[in-house]
Amino acid sequence: MFEDFLCNEETYDSLESFFSSYFEGYVKKMCIKPDEFVSPYYNTRYANGAKIREANPIFSARNKRTGNVCRIVIYNPVRGYAKHYKEIEGGNEVCFVIKIKHLKRARKDLMRWASLQMKNTRAK
Repeated sequence: MFEDFLCNEETYDSLESFFSSYFEGYVKKMCIKPDEFVSPYYNTRYANGAKIREANPIFSARNKRTGNVCRIVIYNPVRGYAKHYKEIEGGNEVCFVIKIKHLKRARKDLMRWASLQMKNTRAK
């Protein structure tokens, strides 16, 4: 469905929307205030305003209270499905490095991450 995302701007934009629309819908469904998150969190534009269309990241979000970040990168040469965790200033980042065929799995992991952020904010 999105296989030509790196060479077709329309497909790339649809792929970005695949994640951002689903994330926004999930946040709304779970009665989470949308302003709890900053998305996209990482800059996806060049200085001249043109979009960077390299899928690193295709989606990113930061929870304002926890400081935690989720980033999804599409990199077809990756072996399998990779999750990377690292400490960042003010929180932790989880990065899912995926092949295009793992979109649904990444979307599920994104929802788990969002739910975990809300549990972490309620516990504080």
